[in-house]
Amino acid sequence: TARELQYYEYEYEYETSQQQRDQQTADLLVTAIMTVVQAVGVLFYWALYVRSSHTKYLPKTAVAPQSLRGRWLYQWTDCFGDMGTCCCFLWCPLASVADLYYRSGWVHVAVKKETDATGCCRGQEYFMAAGFLLFLNACTSGCCYPCVQSFLRNGCRNTVGSAASAPGEYIDARTRFQIPSNGCDTFCSDCCLWCWCGACAGTQEYRHVMHLLNHGYDQSQGVVSVVPGGAPVVGAPVVMGQPVVMGQPVVVQAANTEGTGTGTGVAASK
Repeated sequence: TARELQYYEYEYEYETSQQQRDQQTADLLVTAIMTVVQAVGVLFYWALYVRSSHTKYLPKTAVAPQSLRGRWLYQWTDCFGDMGTCCCFLWCPLASVADLYYRSGWVHVAVKKETDATGCCRGQEYFMAAGFLLFLNACTSGCCYPCVQSFLRNGCRNTVGSAASAPGEYIDARTRFQIPSNGCDTFCSDCCLWCWCGACAGTQEYRHVMHLLNHGYDQSQGVVSVVPGGAPVVGAPVVMGQPVVMGQPVVVQAANTEGTGTGTGVAASK
């Protein structure tokens, strides 16, 4: 009858809505569990790797030596050359990418603050980076994540040809290391790399940045000069043919000549 048919329709709608509510509850529960697991992973990562080396990041004035310019030090297919880093980016991407932001100095530029070496929470900018990544993934369901990573890798100037690398004093990876870019084509390829093999892209960038941090960098203002194979020396390196300012320490590095070996750096005070 019509009354029975209406009853069955009502019962079907009730069961369907109940199933939808159960599914939404399950999704929220899974999301909450994943968030807690990621937060715990970020905390452990900070305690193991960031806290003890919280002053180890690239300042905005860092200049890469010539040996690290013009190309990636490692290909993205060389991710298995550093299994520890690759596994971190594969199994704990939130903590690892936040560490990449931290070591590259991007988060310090964003908050316009240098790391506090004496604070109770050393490396707190690392947690800011992790919070930004959580917010980004939550708001966009991870859809914009590869684009953001490609932007940090390629920069605004390389992508759209603008005069500035990006808002503020941010320096993207390709600009810092003077790696060639083909504009939007490179941006799209980097975006695909981060989308389909984010662990490989992250490992490639992280190893390049850490190689610079471990082997020394120059300050663009000439405050510290790192001589390859030697200790940091105060003063800018002397360029042959340029006048030397009296009263300031200088660094002289002999040029390589065929058959005579490699020259050594000598520090002197005029």
